[in-house]
Amino acid sequence: MNKEFLRENKIILILIFIIIILVVFLGLIQYIEDRSEGKSLNENQSLSDCKNGYECFVKNTSGPPTSDNLTEDQKKLSTDLLQLLGIIDLPPDMTRDSLIQRMINDHQLKQIDGTSGKLFVQTYIYLNSNAQVPDLTDYLFDLKYTDLENHILVAWIDVNNVTRVASFETVREISTIIPPEFEKTPTNNFSGS
Repeated sequence: MNKEFLRENKIILILIFIIIILVVFLGLIQYIEDRSEGKSLNENQSLSDCKNGYECFVKNTSGPPTSDNLTEDQKKLSTDLLQLLGIIDLPPDMTRDSLIQRMINDHQLKQIDGTSGKLFVQTYIYLNSNAQVPDLTDYLFDLKYTDLENHILVAWIDVNNVTRVASFETVREISTIIPPEFEKTPTNNFSGS
């Protein structure tokens, strides 16, 4: 009876098999389109232009980041900034949202009232010895500290302006501020006399 059923319903089974293959193929195409969405957009776009919020920056698709496949301006940015901007891939176990949340929790990233939801990142900006700070001030949201003797600035930068600030010849490197870690329970290391 089983062979008889197969013979009688051969066309139906073939159609079901074709439909399954078609569904898998269309799902694969959709997956590929979803993964590539936002990676070839114009580099002049801002985060506020993004459908997903954090995937509008031109992505390096030529493999892991090396000095050969990053622009001169991108080479000046720390890895976490490159990841935040979508220029390099995140680790497999991390999403863009989890990176942003971690940076917010670490006080490296914040939204500032009155700025239409823009994100700002707290950075060290290392300058070349011939640097002129006024050149950069138009692109810094909040200049917190200036140490011209050691050629360092501490400033909040609109995420959309990070690569612009890196494009200045006077900028040598930009990295996020790494907050200090403290013990959760204070200890008393003093000896009394």
